[in-house]
Formats: sequence, C-alpha cells, structure tokens
Amino acid sequence: MQTRTRLTLLALVVTLVLVCPVLAGQRFVYRFAEGDTWKMSERSDTTTEMMGTKMVQRAKRLTVYKVTRDLGKGWVRMASQIISQKNWDNAGQVNEMNALAGMQFSADVHKLGTVKSYKVTGGNPQMAQMVGPAMQPSIFFFPEFPEEALEIGDEFDSIIRFEMPGMMGMGGMKSVTKLTYTLEDISDGFATFSIKQRMKMKGSGMDIKRGERARLFLI
Repeated sequence: MQTRTRLTLLALVVTLVLVCPVLAGQRFVYRFAEGDTWKMSERSDTTTEMMGTKMVQRAKRLTVYKVTRDLGKGWVRMASQIISQKNWDNAGQVNEMNALAGMQFSADVHKLGTVKSYKVTGGNPQMAQMVGPAMQPSIFFFPEFPEEALEIGDEFDSIIRFEMPGMMGMGGMKSVTKLTYTLEDISDGFATFSIKQRMKMKGSGMDIKRGERARLFLI
C-alpha cells in the first residue's frame, strides 16, 4: 500500500512568534500572553493506493486556542477544542460529523515550543480513550525551536511518537514521525519554513511509511 499526503496549515499561531535578530541569524520564540485566542485551519489530502485501486480522502479542521494562564519562566497553560471537521470521500460526499466534539484539550507550552502535561477531558469517553493520547501532536502543533539562532537554509528536526490503543478486539497502532523544518525566507515580518515529514506506522495488520511536505508561515 502506498500513501501520499499533502498538508496545508493556515493561520498557524499568527502573531504569536517573536523574531529576535542576533549577529548570526534569527532566534525564534513564541510570544504567548494570558488571554490570547486564535484559530488554526488545517487541510489535508491523502491518496492511498492498494491493489491498483486509489482512494482519496480530504479533510478540513478548524481548531480554537486560548492561553488560560501564565505559569512563569516562559511557560503558559493552553486550552484547545476542535469546533468543526469536514471529510470528503472519493465521490465528493461530505461528512461534517465531528467525532471529537466536546473534547477539551489542554497542555503547558514553553516559549520554545516544548509541550508537557497534556490532558483530554469531555466528549465521548470511549473516543477520548482511543484517540485522545494520539491527538497531542495534531492539536498542539508547535515547532519546537532550537535555542540557537537560525540562518536561511538552516534545518532542525522534531521527533513525535504516539500510540493509539485498539478497540473491540482490534490491535492498536503505533507511529514515529520525523519533521524536518527548513528556514526558507524572512521578509515583511514573516518567517517561511518548509516542512518535510517522514512517518512509520504499524498496527492492525498494516505497515505504512508516509512522506509529507508542507509550508509553515509564522509572524
């Protein structure tokens, strides 16, 4: 089975990234303040080919965020919720059911992007138990910036590991994802990163390797 995915992130953490000029490049940190709110729109196109048959899945998700507390020393507490979810199948039929409706996600986030103390509450208890832990890298999708300054062309990596337990006798799923960010441009107050993603996924009788490319715009 071959899987190809194109991922586009829009309005991600807009106005929350501070670009600090230094002698040899730019140092990036997040500028979080208690009470800040914003939205993230995420679109994805996934093409799966199996035994000569192609299946295309498209999705669009809108997520809201709020900084609920300043914890000091560069840390804040953040709450998030998915407010809409749309999925398209091969025939173009739209399904707007939000399986994660009612779930409240929270975590402590550092100004460099480190995430800890992740929690899920509310929503369907069975669904929360199954997918809640695996949603951390999707909900709190913040590049974890290095402490040193970056110049155009510099790269940094992030490794994401998560496990989804199985239900009703089905096996669970594990994955390891490597994200490589490359600083492409800084102009007009915007920093542009390209993102290369490599994923290995195992579970439920499947072994999937997937590559993705995206572009991330931050100000």
